[in-house]
Amino acid sequence: MAHSIFLRRLFGASSIPITVAVGYSAIVFNFGIRSDPLPAESNQKVIKDNIVEPFTGIDFPKNRLCTGASESKCELVGTAVRCMLGQCQWTRARAYAVGLYVEKSDFLSQWRAASEQGSLPSESASEPSIEQDESSRWYRLLDADTPTNRTLVLLMDQDVKGEHIAHGFDRSLLKRVRAAQGGKKGPAKEALKEFTNVFRSQAMLAKGTEIQMVWEGNKSLLVIVGDDLVASIESLELCKAVFDVYLGPDSVFAKYKNTAFSYVSK
Repeated sequence: MAHSIFLRRLFGASSIPITVAVGYSAIVFNFGIRSDPLPAESNQKVIKDNIVEPFTGIDFPKNRLCTGASESKCELVGTAVRCMLGQCQWTRARAYAVGLYVEKSDFLSQWRAASEQGSLPSESASEPSIEQDESSRWYRLLDADTPTNRTLVLLMDQDVKGEHIAHGFDRSLLKRVRAAQGGKKGPAKEALKEFTNVFRSQAMLAKGTEIQMVWEGNKSLLVIVGDDLVASIESLELCKAVFDVYLGPDSVFAKYKNTAFSYVSK
């Protein structure tokens, strides 16, 4: 019964069979969930100066002013969708769309050139470039020594409780933070608590709400909900952990292998 209530809350009322294993048996529930074909990366559309994320239909401007100390512009370099349990074919499971922005700079130009040629620039001019697969182009953006504004823009596609988002971040970030600080306790763990409390303080994140998570190029993470700066957290470990959740080799997309960042060309 508990499984039924959970799935109904998550997806609504019923027509599609879902099997839930309980001990050695299985219970089949029928839930009426709108199921749409999974769009291919090539379905990413350009409308005027916006890029449409294909799963949700949410559009992101290709350029926007960077949030934070920098007064320069940021370019959209990728879009993705975050789905509950990885079930992106169900409309109600699509929690939010993600746009990744990087400050216009020499670094961005070099990163784009390398991404489009299939190799990453090395840290040293004397070292050869590293051949990359489709996902590894994003790892370079996790470099803590890159003095460049990087911003994750989340646009809600459903009404989601702030506590639910906080719990999801806590689960994704805790292991990363502990690994970074070398144990369960430390300043990075306190920074994580401050970060998740931002979302716990939001009773509901309504559809259309914009959340910005800005790595300013140093060790500060800015969190903006709507038009309000709700947190400025100084923790390099947290900055890297938050962006690793979306861009790293063990990202939230890699687990289900049905979505990933789609590259946006200039």
